[in-house]
Amino acid sequence: MGPGASEGGDGWRHEALGPVLLVLGIVAIELVARFLVRIPNPPALLVLVVVFAAFHGGPRSGLLSAAIAWVYLTWSFSLPGRRFHYSPDDLMRVVIWGVTIPLTALMVGRLKVRALAAERAALQASNERFTRAFQGSPIGIVQSRLSDGRILDVNGAMLEVLGYGRDEFVGRTSAELGLWPSPVDRAAFSGRLRRERALRNIDLDLRTRSGEKASLVCSVELVRVGDDDCALTFAVDMTERRRAAEALRRTEEQLLQAQKMDAVGRLAGGIAHDFNNLLSVAGNAAAVLERTLPASSPSSAFVGDIGSAVQRAALLTRQLLAFSRREPRQTRPFDVGAMVAKLEPFLSRTVGDSVALTTSLAPSLGLVLADPSQIDQVLMNLVVNARDAMPDGGRLSIETGEVELDEASLAGLGTEARAGRFVVLTVRDTGSGMDQATITRVFEPFFTTKEHDRGTGLGLATVYGIVAQSGGFITVESAPGEGSAFKVHLPRMDEPALPAERPQARSQPSGTVH
Repeated sequence: MGPGASEGGDGWRHEALGPVLLVLGIVAIELVARFLVRIPNPPALLVLVVVFAAFHGGPRSGLLSAAIAWVYLTWSFSLPGRRFHYSPDDLMRVVIWGVTIPLTALMVGRLKVRALAAERAALQASNERFTRAFQGSPIGIVQSRLSDGRILDVNGAMLEVLGYGRDEFVGRTSAELGLWPSPVDRAAFSGRLRRERALRNIDLDLRTRSGEKASLVCSVELVRVGDDDCALTFAVDMTERRRAAEALRRTEEQLLQAQKMDAVGRLAGGIAHDFNNLLSVAGNAAAVLERTLPASSPSSAFVGDIGSAVQRAALLTRQLLAFSRREPRQTRPFDVGAMVAKLEPFLSRTVGDSVALTTSLAPSLGLVLADPSQIDQVLMNLVVNARDAMPDGGRLSIETGEVELDEASLAGLGTEARAGRFVVLTVRDTGSGMDQATITRVFEPFFTTKEHDRGTGLGLATVYGIVAQSGGFITVESAPGEGSAFKVHLPRMDEPALPAERPQARSQPSGTVH
């Protein structure tokens, strides 16, 4: 707002300055004329003051100054002795001055008003351009007062990122809004800003209105606005980019893991196949010796040991072949829920007295096309693995259900996951759990966290191979101290389940082993 418009708080000061200077000038003229020297042309000096008043304070200030000057000139000529020593011939000149002074004041004042109007229009246009740029910027912008942290202004991009409305955001502080996850981080950031005055490309994680985390890259600079230091913050939302980068990283890790598992499977399958041929020779030789040796021979016991060792080695080779997906299969449609119900008594004895076993079987479960004996082995291996994860006892649950996956829901399920309808067999325990590094390697052959004499490291590798050979995939949910959940996804057939194989629904625990 221009000073000549008299609309601001200081408008009257600008208008009063010219008349005050004029009065001071008149006093000075009187003092000089009385005590020092005669002033040859005081109206010219008064015109200069009136022009200044009109230019500085606008038309009203100029006209008021002109009126004061005219009154003073009239008063000075009315005094005896004509104070300014004008001859009668100068009277016309004085009259001309009396007309010129107000006209000059009016003209200069109008020029000032036009100049102020043009300046005001330019300022308004500049403000409108700034407002459009501020509000239309795709980068979030926030202006806050440094002294108390009060937010003074914010644009739409920042409100959209944080999920607030303008009325509930402006006028409050970041602490009141709970934007910072930690007050310590907020204090450290504020202190650094006060020291350095400007910060560039700082990674910040702020809390949105819904409680989610927004990842931002911020640049902040201190600017002077009136008497206050204000922080002007520019923020780029990196939340989706970082989520995409993290998803890409996980996908790459899963792809590398799948490639590694495939390579290990090929190697294990080749070794197991050749090793199985050698075992066949050793087994046949042991059988021939057992038949030819008399029962009383001291060597009969050693031959029996050879045969037992060959059988154990053959079991290992079958597990390796299952992992490498080369194990012969006899597939047929069957109900996984019926299989679980059939095996439940045997599983209860397997887990022991310290583990509470419960089942929750879906009442309307589709059929899967797989080798039932292999899926039995999958369930058995998972149950034994869960039992071993709870040496001091705990709870073990077996659940069945169905899920339909689309492309959007495959994120984080691994590279072998695909869209479709699946029967899900879940084995969940309350054991020690696993960290991410262990989960990454849990299906590798011979990898185990158990003691040296308590496992071969082939149980979960066999599960992985059988599930993959059956056209499914398996996922793991676990964290240290929070137990584990292995979810086997097997493709669901379109045919309806056989009524004879349908088990009774079990929503309650089936029993606890004591």
